[in-house]
Amino acid sequence: MQWGSDYFEPNTNAEAFLINTDNSDDARNRTSAWRANWSIPEISARTPAARKEPDAAKRAAMYEVLQREGQQTSPFVMLFQLIDNSVTRAAVIGLDTGPMGDRYRYAGITKV
Repeated sequence: MQWGSDYFEPNTNAEAFLINTDNSDDARNRTSAWRANWSIPEISARTPAARKEPDAAKRAAMYEVLQREGQQTSPFVMLFQLIDNSVTRAAVIGLDTGPMGDRYRYAGITKV
């Protein structure tokens, strides 16, 4: 399976890997945790609570606990991280590869 975050928000990963509120075949929300048949009602309840926490420091701490718990108990093993490389000549200016592949900006590229 290949995975990449949709946006810069910890919930985009947490929701996919740490929520499985209905482990049945008829589940409406078929997350990665559901696909792995990982029944985790307690973690599934704490994950949305982290998303809703208004205090940034508390929120970060909640996600850190969830991430560590997931690393220790989940059925997932992360093996590789995809890295995109971009190369241009020194005469090419204005290429903005952005932090994610879908954020590349080609407008404003010039060759001097």
